Amino acid sequence: MKIPEKIKNKKLYFRLMLLAVSAIAIMLLATSCTKTLFLPGVSLGYFIWEDDSGKINISWSSDRKKINFTGSLSTDGVFDNIEKSAFEENDKIIISEKALTFDCILNEDDFTDGISFDCRDYSYIEISLKIDGNADLNRINIGKFLNSPGKDNFRIGPGYFKDLKTVPWFRNHPFVEFFKKLYSNKYLTFFYIFLLGVVLIEILRITKFRPVKRKGLSIFISYIVLLIIDFGFLVFLWYVNGY
Repeated sequence: MKIPEKIKNKKLYFRLMLLAVSAIAIMLLATSCTKTLFLPGVSLGYFIWEDDSGKINISWSSDRKKINFTGSLSTDGVFDNIEKSAFEENDKIIISEKALTFDCILNEDDFTDGISFDCRDYSYIEISLKIDGNADLNRINIGKFLNSPGKDNFRIGPGYFKDLKTVPWFRNHPFVEFFKKLYSNKYLTFFYIFLLGVVLIEILRITKFRPVKRKGLSIFISYIVLLIIDFGFLVFLWYVNGY
């Protein structure tokens, strides 16, 4: 027995909606969580977050390859309650009240290390992190996934991680750079979105609108909706870029 065409369409619509909702949920989780999520042995880079007790955690992970992780931290306050996690015999760390440096090797058998610490009476913590001697900023995740510093020797201050919770997803890296590029070429962006919409409407005209009685009205409404979406997206880009 064949499934009626309406049921098929409903199932397709449901799957598309589920896919869209899942994509939005993943995006929001990835950019709103203030504890960076990573998989040791799979994720490559540095992951920095503040735990429930207020301690700052820095973990580094390799993708099961031999990689050298080095870093230095300094502050105008005092480092306290410093703890090491999964350090091996050859891993090095030098600790003082106002400075901290480490030099660790990860490989196929040892694929994650980390440190955690409190910091008292400070206005900043300056951090420099390197992978095999290079400052790969895109591999540094601060407070949330893909929230990377803009330069080496970056600073965080008191309340940084709490303030991070209030930052909307579209102002996080890499979305802010992406939207900035789109707005810098706003006329081309408008044209490409409109062109994509025209292609979609024409596909609908051939497939879905053919049996519709008021075919012309449906196409007209579709173009009106397309223009609203196109202009609405430009307004969104204008807002995101702070104009």
